[in-house]
Amino acid sequence: MSNNPERTGTTEISEPDVNEVRRAVSEEATRIDQAAVAAGVAEGKAELQEREVAEAAKIQRDVEREIIRKTPAELRHEAVERSPGQILLLLLIFLIAYLIAAATGRADILGFPSSRAVINAPPIDSNLQPGDVVGGQPGGPQTYEVAVAFRPYYDQHNGPLLFGRPLSNVVVVNGREVQWFERARLEHWPENVNTQYEYQPALVGVEFTQGIPFPNQSFFVSNPELVYSPITNHGVSQRFYEFWRSNGGLDMFGWPISDELQELLGSTGQVHTVQYFERGRLEFHPENAGTNSEIMIGLLGRALYLEDSQPNIISAARPTPVPVP
Repeated sequence: MSNNPERTGTTEISEPDVNEVRRAVSEEATRIDQAAVAAGVAEGKAELQEREVAEAAKIQRDVEREIIRKTPAELRHEAVERSPGQILLLLLIFLIAYLIAAATGRADILGFPSSRAVINAPPIDSNLQPGDVVGGQPGGPQTYEVAVAFRPYYDQHNGPLLFGRPLSNVVVVNGREVQWFERARLEHWPENVNTQYEYQPALVGVEFTQGIPFPNQSFFVSNPELVYSPITNHGVSQRFYEFWRSNGGLDMFGWPISDELQELLGSTGQVHTVQYFERGRLEFHPENAGTNSEIMIGLLGRALYLEDSQPNIISAARPTPVPVP
């Protein structure tokens, strides 16, 4: 009897050999998967590129066919053929609009915007009286009231005389709440709250004469007939100076920006002696001699807001030098 172990048909494999085989099989499977993925991606890219090329070629063929099929002359001919139909459609629309207008009594809806009546502020009466109100007839021209925010300042500074009647509601100009009046534009300056400058007139005199080079006056010693302004180098006559001083002075009118000059005023159609200040224009009206309207404040608020007039200066020559005593 033999002492050797009996051999069978199965080969005995150690555990390390099993692990090595498993690792090799796993690596091969991973390699195969990666190769398959790469092949799929490449195939997808190729298919997508083929589709894009085919689509571009189709578009190019369509364009070429369109160009070949329709020449510019043919396109113009088609446009001419379509014109009668378009004109007929417009006539039909106009006919419908006319029937609607006739049925409703609103013939104005057929007018062009430039031909329709524009409601502006009513004509301005230069002789303002306290309590006057723009308009006055129900259904008449647009009327406005002094805004609540500006009412205390308006009343405190004799608004009907210095500012005139309101031409607008409160609007925003240059980032500020303002209200337009015939002779001024009142502005709200919230940064000056609780001071006398929280509300103040705008520089309408400067704005109205923008671009006009007023000659400066040579220095002279002020006298009872003519006062010199060293800030802006202009002289103010006694009649304008008294009105300026008695009605708020610097706060209401600012410094003079011109000497006296002659200007044709649209409000009267006559030439008047006037003088421009930062916040307005003073006018001499000899036809009102002996009344409170002999010196008046120009309608610069109206001129700027409605854009209905411009400076019409007849003479702005260099002022006559005043001899130094």
